[in-house]
Amino acid sequence: PWEPLPSYTLHRMDVSLGDAAGRRGRTLSFHETSEWHPAVLNDGRIVYSRWDYVDRSAANFHGLWASNPDGSMASILFGNYTMRVNACFQPRAIPGSRRIAFIAGAHHADVGGALVILDPARTRLDPKTGQDDLGALEVLTPQICFPESAGWPKSYFHSPWPLSENYFLVSFGFDTLPGMSSGNKRRDSTGLYYFDRFGNLELLYREAGIACMYPIPLAARPRPPVIGSQLDPTLGDEGRFILADVTKSLLALPAGRRVTQLRIFEILPKTVTHVANRPRIGHANAENARSLLGTVPVEPDGSAYFRAPARKPLYFQAVDAAGRAVQSMRSAVYLQPGESRGCVGCHERPGTAPAVRRPQALRRPASVIRPGPDGTRPLSYRRLVQPVLDARCVRCHDGKAGPKNGKKGRTVLTGEPAGSFSRSYHSLRPYVRWYEWGGKSISAIVTRPGRIGADASPLTNILADATHAGHMKLADTERRRLYIWLDANVPFYGSYETAAKGVGRAARPAGPPVPAKRDGRYLSDLVWTSGKAGWTKNKDGLPRRDADVEDNPLVLGSRRYAKGIGTHAPSKIVYRLDGKYERFVAVVGGGQANGTVVFQVFGDGRKLFDSGVMHGLRGTRNVDVPVKGVKELRLVVTDAGDNYTCDMATWADARLVPRRNRPGR
Repeated sequence: PWEPLPSYTLHRMDVSLGDAAGRRGRTLSFHETSEWHPAVLNDGRIVYSRWDYVDRSAANFHGLWASNPDGSMASILFGNYTMRVNACFQPRAIPGSRRIAFIAGAHHADVGGALVILDPARTRLDPKTGQDDLGALEVLTPQICFPESAGWPKSYFHSPWPLSENYFLVSFGFDTLPGMSSGNKRRDSTGLYYFDRFGNLELLYREAGIACMYPIPLAARPRPPVIGSQLDPTLGDEGRFILADVTKSLLALPAGRRVTQLRIFEILPKTVTHVANRPRIGHANAENARSLLGTVPVEPDGSAYFRAPARKPLYFQAVDAAGRAVQSMRSAVYLQPGESRGCVGCHERPGTAPAVRRPQALRRPASVIRPGPDGTRPLSYRRLVQPVLDARCVRCHDGKAGPKNGKKGRTVLTGEPAGSFSRSYHSLRPYVRWYEWGGKSISAIVTRPGRIGADASPLTNILADATHAGHMKLADTERRRLYIWLDANVPFYGSYETAAKGVGRAARPAGPPVPAKRDGRYLSDLVWTSGKAGWTKNKDGLPRRDADVEDNPLVLGSRRYAKGIGTHAPSKIVYRLDGKYERFVAVVGGGQANGTVVFQVFGDGRKLFDSGVMHGLRGTRNVDVPVKGVKELRLVVTDAGDNYTCDMATWADARLVPRRNRPGR
């Protein structure tokens, strides 16, 4: 909420590309998150930094990627499977070398950090953990730790220009790396320096009050080779993928589960707001919206060959004969129109060569993606999952008392709205597992075979146990619908636009609001000394009088309130009382599903009330505290220590009762 955050991706500007409308740019990357710092490698490819995450931490995985000049063959060089280096910024090819210099930086800070050299020929993934092996890195500045992941260094490098593997032009700052989380806000301390691997650092230029960065020598340098385009215009706005053998995997696939098809998902763009979880689309924190484009077959030898739409960020899942994902990507891939690209296996060892044989899939035309069932394009819990629950589960899980000695289930699986989601969706939460940016993720860095949603979720075994299997009699198509949802990270909504409308909005009470009381002064009618909200729809950072921070009516539970204060954690509102009142009364509660907040009331610095942690839309608390003699009243809402995502909060019916009256409820 503190900044606009557009996504920057790789583009090419060239006067030779001008069209009838005068446009001279061409999109090279269709990635769905930001990319920065493109530079040309000695072999003619483009190297750049990509912020790459699907259902994992948004504060890591800023790795080095490379693509051809036409945007084809975008692939990872280093940094997509490690949290030991938070971000890889400002890559530059070293003259006369295959190696690349870059800055090991941070996510929650400005660009800057340690000076590092990467040898692409030595990159490898650890065969046990699947993570990036740092043996491909040479750290030239060991006195400067990798920012954020290992602490905050007291000085930092920026914008390196390698002259050779030994000598560099750099920008250097003697202060702590500035930025959001480092504690340093000063950004004018860098100067231009000569640096070498022997420990010399010599000042070239520095000017007080400005940041001096990006030294570039005015000298001729060798021209890299031109990589010709291999795009096939006859493919139109599509491309082709070729998979040699899905069983070739760094981490072994589960035995006895032959992969028979690939699922193709499209990652959908976020257009409502850049803020995480606004709107929330499911249980997972900060997850991606997605659409299942469909499936393609995998041949008995593990190969696949299929057409796919270009210009879309995609990811794949390897699926067994039962319809459960064996392995899944948590990264994105895309095609240029007319591009054909392939992979040896499913997360195979880097540098693995395909077998010397013609894959069975190449002995036939490229497969066409077969669409999935209703409710998958985009994902929709109400259309994909709820019909199965209605047909097979609700008769025993309707929330009603059963006959004497009956076997009604306690888990309610009916589809009526509940907050932003539905009752059944909330009820299934303990029985499903997902990937996310946070501690509830199945795993944080690497996706392990046999640990995708359907395999990891207790619900899968419940469906097959003795109690449920005989009663439910799930059809194969119904079971596969549930597996798709589990493997797709158990979302409720498939797009941010749908989530912004929300099933919970329809459930908001439409009746008359709770009438205003006469025995007191409403806080919304008084002028506060100071007021702050952690987030507001119009970004002014101010609490709302008689409305929530999205400018909707104040609602808690089934009641709508005419009077009150709407805010968002972290929040502090201060009123001057001058000892005129006897009591402060209110009804408090969270204003958004999945939020966690704590309400606190202070009188002259002394805590008068603490609600404890309140979860989302679940319940309210009454506030009734003495304020006799209090000169300053402070209302505080905290984020309960787990970040302030979805932490809307309401002080409903909040009023001060004069000393001569008693509150009427």
